[in-house]
Amino acid sequence: MGQLAIALLALSITTAAPKKKAPPPLPPVPTAPSEKLAEAMGTKPVAVLESATQFTVYWVNAAPGVRPAPELAVGQDFERAGAGAALTAEQLKKLRAIMYDEKSFKLDQAPKCNFVPDAAIIAQSGVEAVEVLLSFKCDALMFFATKPGGRSIPGSLLHFKPSRKDILALVKEALPNEAAIRGLK
Repeated sequence: MGQLAIALLALSITTAAPKKKAPPPLPPVPTAPSEKLAEAMGTKPVAVLESATQFTVYWVNAAPGVRPAPELAVGQDFERAGAGAALTAEQLKKLRAIMYDEKSFKLDQAPKCNFVPDAAIIAQSGVEAVEVLLSFKCDALMFFATKPGGRSIPGSLLHFKPSRKDILALVKEALPNEAAIRGLK
């Protein structure tokens, strides 16, 4: 009789316990920007970001009124500093996940500040290149298409407030020894 009671008790415990629902699966990581985001970015940045084989991160020396050295110029008026760091495959995966996710940006709201970049990501695809300048002071990024001879043509300006934390973490991970980047909050 004792074994029967234990078996019945065990059966009632297992059938009475509510089953927990598994959390919903995470949405897949975008492999390309949405149509709305691609339109906001522009044709050339999207094409280069999708086909680029080399991504290098630099911190930017933004000295107002000082003309940058031509070989170090990024975004027309600024100068990349330091040796830069190539993104690892894992960092590139994170960058593309951020850049291709429409929720990473406030597409309906332009940043309201004087754009002064702290970092630059240069995406290189053959002879084509796009400079992505990042300003953590105003949570904005700006695309610059590069032309032969080193000229940069400004493109769209996007407000990245929703993904600021992730972008900053990625830049700090890529440039852990740069004091100017470590000091960003």
